[in-house]
Amino acid sequence: MTPAWRPDGHAVVAAAAPRDQAFNLYEFPIDDPLQALHARPLTTTTGGATWPDISPDGKTIVFVGYTVDGFDLFSMPYPVSGEARPPRNVQSAQTRAAELEPLDHEPRPYSPWPTLRPTSWTPIVEGDSTQVRVGAAAAGFDVLGYHAYVASASWLVSGPAAAEKPGAATPDWTLFYAYNRWRPTVWAAASSATSFFSGPATASGTTSNATLRERRLEAGVLLPMRHVRVSHLATVSFLTGVDDYKLPDGTISRDRRAVRGGWATSSAHTYGYSISSERGVTVGATAERVPRSLGSFGDATTFTADARAYVPGLGSHHVVALRGAAGVSTGDVDIRRNFHLGGALPNASVIDLGRNAISLLRGFGSDTFAGNHVALVNADYRWPLWRPQRGAGTWPVMLHTVHAAGFADAGHAWTG
Repeated sequence: MTPAWRPDGHAVVAAAAPRDQAFNLYEFPIDDPLQALHARPLTTTTGGATWPDISPDGKTIVFVGYTVDGFDLFSMPYPVSGEARPPRNVQSAQTRAAELEPLDHEPRPYSPWPTLRPTSWTPIVEGDSTQVRVGAAAAGFDVLGYHAYVASASWLVSGPAAAEKPGAATPDWTLFYAYNRWRPTVWAAASSATSFFSGPATASGTTSNATLRERRLEAGVLLPMRHVRVSHLATVSFLTGVDDYKLPDGTISRDRRAVRGGWATSSAHTYGYSISSERGVTVGATAERVPRSLGSFGDATTFTADARAYVPGLGSHHVVALRGAAGVSTGDVDIRRNFHLGGALPNASVIDLGRNAISLLRGFGSDTFAGNHVALVNADYRWPLWRPQRGAGTWPVMLHTVHAAGFADAGHAWTG
């Protein structure tokens, strides 16, 4: 595992795990091929030692080790050379060959099915000012990483009293699949989601309640470009879907066909004890074209831009996080996008083509403001309080880190 050269060039230090024991560091001499069979153990940790590096003067070794508090960085003096002794797992090639019997194996084509089934599940409890939902999610991938999928379903347990609500047999659900053997990655997604909003005024002048059911099917390609200090991501997709608006006077359906694209660039860094990205910037932009010629109810064009910067704060893993985002959607009123502003729902990605892509305005209820134009500024100061890093057996419950944040948000959504 990532060996390191000794500065004098006469040996290599690497991590090894003899006979399924914990990984530890060993010194492998390279001057004499026979001596290479006799590695000298340098560490005897029980939690493991990996990813070694040696100081230029050859007097210090640094490595990654594991403790009850998680992974951490350790250093130690380079052990004084002594008589090399063979580790317990090293044998001569002749002896090992004599003990092995010929393998009776017939090659067969690779099949992902035996390793694709999900091995765990995650409970879902989510909500905003209009609804609360509970459900579950599961995910899986094959051993070679060619195929990956995520599936989830959630049921409404609380919603607006006067709005029409889906029954227990109609959950919100999502399915996502990616084929990652090629470059770029090919993916497909399907979903059905319910949201509630204020409808047109009634005869008495009060605001009515409306329900929106969004059904989507989308497929596209994803092209990641990773470098040492910066990474880029490009995506292109095609979407087809139906929006069903349930109003007091009846149901209105709007067909939507869209060509979508997005680009993101990031130099932000996250470390083992980070509570968020700590240093660098992340920027992204999206574009969506909804043409009537593809079968949509109308024509619309949407653009968004999102920029985020992370600056180290006053203490270890303290972060000053700054964000500016904006969006505009033009075209037919019934098909263009309305941006919803308000609530504490996090906007995780700078490539987001949903109506809540630019919505983080804490102190206001979800969907308090809406319009086909939106501008938003967020500023946070985040710092860690406690790192329990503990779970409850094999249950899907984990308390990793407790942290606090002070924030200031300003945003405006308008129609024009």
